[in-house]
Amino acid sequence: MTNILELAGAIDEAKPLKGAPNVVADYARAKPLIERAKHARPFARVPDMLSASRPMVAALIELGQLRRIQDHDELKSKVGKSIDGRSIQEVLKFIEGRFEVVEDVPVGHVHLAKAAEKTKATLSAILELLFGLHLKAVCRLKDHHGFSGALVSPTEIMKCIEQPPDNVSNEIRFGTP
Repeated sequence: MTNILELAGAIDEAKPLKGAPNVVADYARAKPLIERAKHARPFARVPDMLSASRPMVAALIELGQLRRIQDHDELKSKVGKSIDGRSIQEVLKFIEGRFEVVEDVPVGHVHLAKAAEKTKATLSAILELLFGLHLKAVCRLKDHHGFSGALVSPTEIMKCIEQPPDNVSNEIRFGTP
């Protein structure tokens, strides 16, 4: 926590610290960081929490759907690499609450990883289309948690890539990251 506060500028670097009980921080700057740290979830546990692969979790972080406790290149601590649990709950609420629930896999629908394989689109691009609400035929399998139940249409993804919506990334628009 001391490293996070120091990198955020909440601790005076000119005064050497003698230990954790002696930390003096600018409360106004430290309060949001402390609040995020209270909700920290270890990165290694996030795939299980979302029923997602590690590459999918990395793509969600890159897209800003999942937020790290502290974004900073120099930060190497486990707390800093942790994910804000509130963003995990927001993603779950989106996936589990927004799409039609079905008993069986509809014809032409597949899981996200299979859609990436079939369309040659990156998982990041598919997630961007999903969270941008550009995919309308998304559904979710009943009694499946998180991304394990999310189903998309590769045909719909290809149509979005061939005729990209206005507010998408260059990766979707031009096929470049």
